[in-house]
Amino acid sequence: MPPKIIAFGVILFSAALWVAGGYILRESQHHDAAMLDYPLPSELLPVLSVDNKEYLDPTESITKPFLLNVWASWCVSCRTENIHLKHLQMQGIRIVGLNLRDDPRSALSWLNQYGSPYAVIFSDAEGAYAEKLGVTGAPETFLIDRHGAVRFHYQGLIDKRVWDQRLLPLYSAIATPKP
Repeated sequence: MPPKIIAFGVILFSAALWVAGGYILRESQHHDAAMLDYPLPSELLPVLSVDNKEYLDPTESITKPFLLNVWASWCVSCRTENIHLKHLQMQGIRIVGLNLRDDPRSALSWLNQYGSPYAVIFSDAEGAYAEKLGVTGAPETFLIDRHGAVRFHYQGLIDKRVWDQRLLPLYSAIATPKP
């Protein structure tokens, strides 16, 4: 067999493995838990700023369901997810950010560059609050009900497909008051 045909076969086979590996990796990088029902931890967290001097409790003033999105400037997937989160925010979905293990200046620069879908952003520089939630990395998102209970935990990037198929039905179910 001529060397050009062998080389072409090797390249074609490598490309097929690369595409299949990418699909498998993408599908394995997210995980969602069953419906949950435990309280969002109540504690004072710094609001993201250069000096992190203002503190709020994420459980205060909860009147309707929201998404708690864990992100970081070092998270490559968070850039892609941010685009979709901004669409959700424009649709009236309240999104609260939890900036994970990040330098505040880097996080603020990232927000300046990519925009912010967040109503408020908490800084979790050491990751202690995220650890209480069971976060393993970024991005991760929690669906919080109007009573401050964590109802769903999604590990991975939220895009249109994930929102439409997994989160929107759950969000709609808890956003509609029971008679």
